Amino acid sequence: MDGIAFDFERESDVLEFVVKKGHGVKGLADTGLTTVPPKYIHSPSERIDRKDTIDSTPFLCAPFDISALLEEGDVDNEKKREVSKKSVNHGVSHEVMENAKRAAHIFFNLPRERKLAYSKENSPLLLSLTPFAYLKSANKMILGMLSALLKGLDVEIDKSTIRSCTDAKTINMNFFPPCPNPDLTVGIGRHSDISALTILLQDDVGGLFVKAQDKGWIEIPPLKDALVINIGDTLEILSNGRYKSAEHRALASKTRARVSVPIFVSPIPPTTIGPLPGLAEKDGKAVYRQVLFREYKKQYFGNIHQGKATLDFAKALLPQPN
Repeated sequence: MDGIAFDFERESDVLEFVVKKGHGVKGLADTGLTTVPPKYIHSPSERIDRKDTIDSTPFLCAPFDISALLEEGDVDNEKKREVSKKSVNHGVSHEVMENAKRAAHIFFNLPRERKLAYSKENSPLLLSLTPFAYLKSANKMILGMLSALLKGLDVEIDKSTIRSCTDAKTINMNFFPPCPNPDLTVGIGRHSDISALTILLQDDVGGLFVKAQDKGWIEIPPLKDALVINIGDTLEILSNGRYKSAEHRALASKTRARVSVPIFVSPIPPTTIGPLPGLAEKDGKAVYRQVLFREYKKQYFGNIHQGKATLDFAKALLPQPN
């Protein structure tokens, strides 16, 4: 370990080891820790306790077959309205999904020096490892899903509007090593995604929790060959609040490493996002204002893991009394 003795009870040593030396949380777990360092212990209100979750039955429905969205031609309005509720037969093969998860395991089990070669400064090298077949397979489904959701708002939508929401696609590979005290910490804190849509591939370990509005948290159980579709902040803003971005968080496992591979589908930074033309008139008010995605992104990463706090930045300004 770099020939240095680290005391993981000290936050400065954890920062040095995990971030500055580039070992990451995976390297921290590989040291054989039997307790979570104090830096990673969350307050009781932010921890995830399965006993405190609510029954997911009223909120979960059977997976939705979206193969109709992948066919040429249009889909009837009733089916479009159901798209945000459920999802399988998405056009991404079992083999491609397994390869994407395998790539995540391979990457995070590389020696530290090899992983550092794939840093942002060496992004061309990262392209050689990222599972691009996954993105290519998902592209048609992404366009079909977003088109159906936007057209389901019953306002005039053209293809350029749809495509402007998908100009930036990013793949992440998330790795959650086994955690000695998952009851004291979280894998990822509560947040909604900045994207229009997030296409989430998760393994069979589980641990994804979504907030059911103000009713509580439900667990989203893994389903073989299914993808989880999360609505992000961008789509909530575009829909004038009709669609709600999914506030979610993740729990690590005590015994198994967990991986997930999300695709974030977003506009590019110079794009202006706001309620689509005609929605404010139909809804009687504008819930959100027009903002540059670049500015929203800056606010978002300043409020990371603060639930859906960034949406307040995009809220429509209320008229001031005289």
